Amino acid sequence: MAPLIDDVAIGTSAPDRHLLRHAAGLLAASVPGVCRPLVAYGAERYDAFLARALTPPPAHRSLLLRGVTAGTELIAVADWRILPDALFLNGVAVRDDHRGRGIGTRILADGEAIATRLRLATMLLDVSLGNASAHRLYRRNGFTDTELSAWCWHEPHPGHDQPATAVTLIVDWASLWAQHDAYGFGDCSVRGLDGGIRTVRVVGDRVRAASAADAVVVSRALAIRDRPLRAYRIISDATAGQPFARFIRMRKQLR
Repeated sequence: MAPLIDDVAIGTSAPDRHLLRHAAGLLAASVPGVCRPLVAYGAERYDAFLARALTPPPAHRSLLLRGVTAGTELIAVADWRILPDALFLNGVAVRDDHRGRGIGTRILADGEAIATRLRLATMLLDVSLGNASAHRLYRRNGFTDTELSAWCWHEPHPGHDQPATAVTLIVDWASLWAQHDAYGFGDCSVRGLDGGIRTVRVVGDRVRAASAADAVVVSRALAIRDRPLRAYRIISDATAGQPFARFIRMRKQLR
């Protein structure tokens, strides 16, 4: 088995799109089925996003894509994100026919080495509450549970098919449109009359928003009206009613 490679790319600034397509496929397959259409990994052109995210020189990237190869085949991939005070494992996947061989432990050790090099004292990740084997792996490698989150569908909003009202403003519409058009997903900020700023994510025709009203405004602007609105929110598990998915946030302190 080949060692961990620095990036799923050829050279430092010209990503190999074939490898990136495989990486995107592995990451998408690692997400629980009910959540897959809702996250960026499930977007049709996520590989194009990876290609763009890996174009800056390595020292200036906030996304680090690390992989394990067997010969010329990509068999595992980790998507690390550099946050201001932590290294976050945004996604990780090992191909089914290579599980149980210690690859997950190697990937976590590689992440710890990255965090140490970047002088980050904390590593973070989220794991599905139903993924007991992954949860055990992370605990064996020094991660501890910190909190639960719940993914809940919004109830259908009565204003979805009504004329728009000026109660919510889309702050960075052009950015959302460009991202969604290029990659199949995107983010924007919305501002209410109270001046509060909230983030909305759109993947295909699925919307993640703090409120159903915010989801309606953004979906209407994107002309997502040919099917029932599918919008959801992520909240503290303690307040959850009937979530369709739950995740555990885990942390490892390095110093």
